[in-house]
Amino acid sequence: MRTGVSGSNETENAKRQRSENAKKKRAEKRRENRQAEKEKNSVCFQCRQKGHSVKNCPNADSTGTGICYHCGSEEHTTKQCAKPGSTFPYATCYVCKERGHLASMCQKNEKGLYPNGGGCKYCGSTKHLVKDCKPTKNNNAEATVGVLEQNQGGDDDDVFVALRRQQEDKEKNKATAGARKPKKVVVSF
Repeated sequence: MRTGVSGSNETENAKRQRSENAKKKRAEKRRENRQAEKEKNSVCFQCRQKGHSVKNCPNADSTGTGICYHCGSEEHTTKQCAKPGSTFPYATCYVCKERGHLASMCQKNEKGLYPNGGGCKYCGSTKHLVKDCKPTKNNNAEATVGVLEQNQGGDDDDVFVALRRQQEDKEKNKATAGARKPKKVVVSF
């Protein structure tokens, strides 16, 4: 009888192990699908085609990839360069294929930093990202402060408060309009 109990424990452990393995396989499959979807939706800065990035571009020539655009070193990238600057003498533009500037600063590039089109949602420029827009970095911006009324909760939405005020104004206008003009009553015999 003891062998039956240990046998059932072994089958439960085996089932649990199979279940955990199946979960891991499904999670791995989901991860692979997410990566494939992300790669499918990415836009190559080299040829501006969807479905691959610059490092996997079939039209890419190996010039200019993996080097520092400031000093030309192949030991590090521009991000880790010790002598940062605003010029890129070793960069090759993906749009016009000339050296000395990036595609985002190219005169022939209408889309700028936005390969799918569009631009900064604040000023409309294609030369910078939304996070780098100067109007958003303005520290002198005005702060909007809401006012709580006595019958209002702290989590009341401003939209609902404004709607309630509009409704109260309408009711007041109806009451005052009714007092001014009495309706004519027609009585027929």
